[in-house]
Amino acid sequence: MNQRQKTLAIGGTLGLVLLAVFPLLAEMYYLPLYYSLLAGAALYLLYRVKNLPAVHERFYQKWRSIRHWPKQARLIRSIARHLPFFLILPALGQLFANGILPWQLPKAFGFGTVILAAAALSAASGLAANASLKEQEKLFESLKFDKEYEPEQQTS
Repeated sequence: MNQRQKTLAIGGTLGLVLLAVFPLLAEMYYLPLYYSLLAGAALYLLYRVKNLPAVHERFYQKWRSIRHWPKQARLIRSIARHLPFFLILPALGQLFANGILPWQLPKAFGFGTVILAAAALSAASGLAANASLKEQEKLFESLKFDKEYEPEQQTS
């Protein structure tokens, strides 16, 4: 297991443990759904840790072509990938914390408040997408460096 896999495993496990303990500290609704989603996240974490080199190889091949796209196109692609999480996670938070179903949010908070929150979350998604582009470029350069200098380390 390389350093990246260890870091992912430790960080992911700590996050999952905190999320698993949280319902013991606060009252939550829909616990079976909560723990089912948590189990799904744990399975995804196991997959990522086990297959991280293959995941990085796929990323490297895709990003090698995507990085030549115009910055605006990459930003739009990244926003489209982040926006669902920025909109779904607060809805799930309301579901588990207050028992409010997603389609009841406009009635519970008012339509204008929901639209304003969605706009703010969309803006936050744009900021996260911009930061993600920088992190993806750093990861690509790191993987590129590893690919270029890996054969030299094996021969010496």
